Amino acid sequence: MTTIDKGLQNLPGQNNCFLNVCIQGLWHLSAFRKQFSLYDVPQALSKSKTPTVFSALKVIFTQYQFAEGTLIPPTALRKALHVIYEERARFKINDIDDAAEALEAVLTCLENELSGRQSTASSGITRELTLPKKTFGLRIVEQVECTRCRAVSEPWVSDLFIYYTWATALRTHHRKKPSLPFGSLLFHIADEDRRSCANEDHCKAKNHLSRYLVREPDVFAVGITWESDEPFVSDILATLDLIPLQLDIKHVFPTAKRSCRYTLRGMICYYGRHYDSYFYNSVSRRWLVFDDSIVKEVGSSWENIRERCKRGRYQPAVLFYELADQRSDFPNIPPSTVPSGKPAASTSPPPSTPAAQKPDQEKLADRVVSSPPTGAQQQAPSVPTQTEQPAAEAKQQPAP
Repeated sequence: MTTIDKGLQNLPGQNNCFLNVCIQGLWHLSAFRKQFSLYDVPQALSKSKTPTVFSALKVIFTQYQFAEGTLIPPTALRKALHVIYEERARFKINDIDDAAEALEAVLTCLENELSGRQSTASSGITRELTLPKKTFGLRIVEQVECTRCRAVSEPWVSDLFIYYTWATALRTHHRKKPSLPFGSLLFHIADEDRRSCANEDHCKAKNHLSRYLVREPDVFAVGITWESDEPFVSDILATLDLIPLQLDIKHVFPTAKRSCRYTLRGMICYYGRHYDSYFYNSVSRRWLVFDDSIVKEVGSSWENIRERCKRGRYQPAVLFYELADQRSDFPNIPPSTVPSGKPAASTSPPPSTPAAQKPDQEKLADRVVSSPPTGAQQQAPSVPTQTEQPAAEAKQQPAP
C-alpha cells in the first residue's frame, strides 16, 4: 500500500459505504483527480452559504493528499448531498443509498456548480467543457432511420455520466455469440431497442435506433444492473469473466470514426447492503481493495479480484475505464488471467498514430468522434434541459 491509498470513515450507523466508493473512484481516476486539482474554488461558490459538492471534494482531496493519518471522514460531501437533495429525500445522513446514483449526483452537482461560473483553471487554461462532462460525459445523438420508407426522425441528444447495461443480458448475448468483445456486447444489448417510424401514420415498421457518439470522455463508466440482489455465484463469476482489461469504444459505438482504447482502472461492487471498490495501483502493480477504512492489497492479477468477489458474493456494479492517453503517471496495464475460450487482450502500447496520441487540450471540446447521417447534419439537434435516456438503457434500481 502506498501513502496515497487511504481509507474512508464509516462508523456504525453512518452507512457511508456507498459514498466512500464514489470518493475512492474520483480520487484514483487520474483523469479526474489531476484536472480537479487545477481548479480553485470559484468565487460564486466561496460565497455560498449552503454546502457545495465542489468545496466538499476540495476538503476531502486535500486531506487525501496531505493528511498524515490514513483515515479520512467523508463528512463534508455527505452533508453537501444531504442539503442539496433534501427536498427529494435522497442521500440523507446515516441512510444507505445507491452508489451509482450517488456518483451521478456528485457529477451532476459539480456540473451545476461549475457550469457558467467557471471558465478558467488556476493554470489559466480556458475550458470549453466543465470538468464532469470532460471526464465522464457521454454525449450521444440518437435517431430513427426507417429501413422501409427511408424516413428519418428528428435527432435527439442524450447526456450520460454512466453507460448502463444488464448483467443477465451480457451473459445471454455472450452465450449466443461467445467471440464478441465486451464492447460489442454492450452495443448489441442497446441495439435491441426498437422505435416506431417517424412517419408512423403511414408506416408501421419498427426500426433500430441509430446512435452516434459525439464526444468521448476521459473515463468511460459502465453501470451493470442486476435483476437479483442474491444471484448465483456462477452468474457473478460468468459476469466477471466478461469484463476485459481493455475496451475499444468503437465496439460500443460502431459509427465512431476511430478506435479509442480504454483501460480498466477500477470497479465498484456490492453485496446486500454494503459496497467496496477495487483499483489498480501501477506503482506496486497490485490491485487494492477499499472497504471503508480497510485498504489492502488483493493481488497482481484480475483473477485475484475474481476470487475475492466469489468468496464474498460481490456483484460488479460500476466499471471505470480510463482513456489510455490520459494516464501518463500510471503507464502499466494491469496483468490478467484470461478466461478460457476468450482471446487475450492486447497489452502492447498504443500505436503511435494521431488517433492514439494525446489530443490538444484546447481542442477537446470540439472533438467529434462519430458523424450523424446527412439529415442530422443539416439540422443540428437542440440539447434538452433534462437528460434523456433510451428505454434500452433504462436502469432498474438495484438494492444498495
